[in-house]
Amino acid sequence: MILNVSMKPVESKKSDQMSPSRTYIAVCPVHRVSFPKMNPIKLPQLYPHPRDTFGMLVNWQKYHHMNVEAIFNEVDHYLDVNVEAIFSELNHNHHMNVEAIFSELDHCFHMNVEAIFNELDHCRHMNVEAIFSELDHCCHMNVEAIFSELDHCCHMNVEAIFSELDHCCHMNVEAIFSELDQCRHMNVEAIFNELDHNHHMNVEAIFSELDHCCHMNVEAIFSELDHCCHMNVEAIFSELDHCCHMNVEAIFSELDQCRHMNVEAIFNELDHCRHMNVEAIFSELDHCLDINGEAIFSELDHCLDVIVELLRQYSVNWTIVVI
Repeated sequence: MILNVSMKPVESKKSDQMSPSRTYIAVCPVHRVSFPKMNPIKLPQLYPHPRDTFGMLVNWQKYHHMNVEAIFNEVDHYLDVNVEAIFSELNHNHHMNVEAIFSELDHCFHMNVEAIFNELDHCRHMNVEAIFSELDHCCHMNVEAIFSELDHCCHMNVEAIFSELDHCCHMNVEAIFSELDQCRHMNVEAIFNELDHNHHMNVEAIFSELDHCCHMNVEAIFSELDHCCHMNVEAIFSELDHCCHMNVEAIFSELDQCRHMNVEAIFNELDHCRHMNVEAIFSELDHCLDINGEAIFSELDHCLDVIVELLRQYSVNWTIVVI
């Protein structure tokens, strides 16, 4: 079925902000559409930003065959929910009250967010719910809670591992971390050698710089890793690609540079700089819950209703092939 939609042009105050170097593709609020043939159109630059979210989305559509914009059109049109308001905290509030955000998702989308992440846990072998819940304290992240989820994420019993370290390796783990809190000259890489060897996960670097941050402040840890120790923070999580079948090395790579958690930049890095197929990460959401989950987090920094408004302001002809 071919769906043609024409919109009347409306005079816009932003008409002088057209971007001559970026080509955008308009899509329609129709569930599950593909784009074998489309004519590109020009949309105005929404706001000055060094990382172009919408250019990223276009590239996703082109290279990953993702219908990113359609899902937000669908959300805005059929579910009558303000996506921008839901996710605005992710970019503007560095404390990132994610719990409230996902609670709002649960209420507005009429979908069980907990179940969504449970499905991710089941299908992608990763308990995302608990990991992202800690982003509420993104600048003071509770590293203990985040890595406690390694039990689910990598199929390894963290408690048992530390217990084993304590008993089998003759290392008092509790005392070791007590020393870390008091002593700044302790190398903790050896503690996690067994994790690297037995569980195929290189976590040595994660805590290797705890000697520089005795209070285990994750913000300070990553800051030290990147600036003082000349260490690439992305490498810390590089092995999670092998354990969780997910390349998350770039997810936290922007933490040291952006204390406000610029999610746009994070996912921009995922797709463009780290050559990560973000579509694959959330593809199970689409399969398990009949929603286009791959696009849920792709446009966090700015809501699609802005695009919808701009499409109303400019003459746009859409040609969509619905399958």
